[in-house]
Amino acid sequence: MSYDHEWRKFSLEYRELNPFCVFCLDEGIYNGKHIHVDHITPLEVDPSKKYDLTNLRSVCRSHHGQLTRNFLNTGKNELMEKDLKKI
Repeated sequence: MSYDHEWRKFSLEYRELNPFCVFCLDEGIYNGKHIHVDHITPLEVDPSKKYDLTNLRSVCRSHHGQLTRNFLNTGKNELMEKDLKKI
């Protein structure tokens, strides 16, 4: 699944409407730096959810990296409790 011009435009609009990392917000931190749009169910699992708003969340670069590592290592696109304390 590629991230083409259509996705880049969609992603930009999504980040404008959802400018803060959802995990940082849970900690009371308004982090709007280096925001990525994360697919809760990764595209590798279900590519039909690419533009599904219920399958998206804004995350900072650090949390996105942790999510990706956890998915690659465990198959789960979630953060462990220990990961939430590192940011």
